[in-house]
Amino acid sequence: MVKKIIFFGLLGLVFMMSCKPKKKAGEPTSSSSTEINSTAPFTQISVEEMKAMLAKGGKTQILDVRTPAEVAAGTIEGATVIDIYDPAFMDKVQSLDKNLPTIVYCKVGGRSAKACTQMSEAGFTQLYNLAGGYDVWKTQQ
Repeated sequence: MVKKIIFFGLLGLVFMMSCKPKKKAGEPTSSSSTEINSTAPFTQISVEEMKAMLAKGGKTQILDVRTPAEVAAGTIEGATVIDIYDPAFMDKVQSLDKNLPTIVYCKVGGRSAKACTQMSEAGFTQLYNLAGGYDVWKTQQ
């Protein structure tokens, strides 16, 4: 009997911990279709959230960290392109404003998450990773 109580108590705790509060409209989320560690030093955003941020006006930097071959397929308007595989990647990133909101993207979101982590360690304060990267952006245009 005690084992059943403990089992169902733990099961209830797991369910309660898995519930997340609903986000407000237009508010960036910390997770999306591509789940990122909640302790990550950046916010995961969707294409819709990125468009909402850009529509608000104000200064926002967009950083494309894809390879030259990937960039040849197209870019997001206004993006600065710095290949994450370039040995001088972090040196080049230092030319960006560390205090401005910065949206980072790659092809599908993995490399841009790594870039966000490196940039956070370098002092960037407002980092956003585009979930699904350029591939998702392109399908939603």
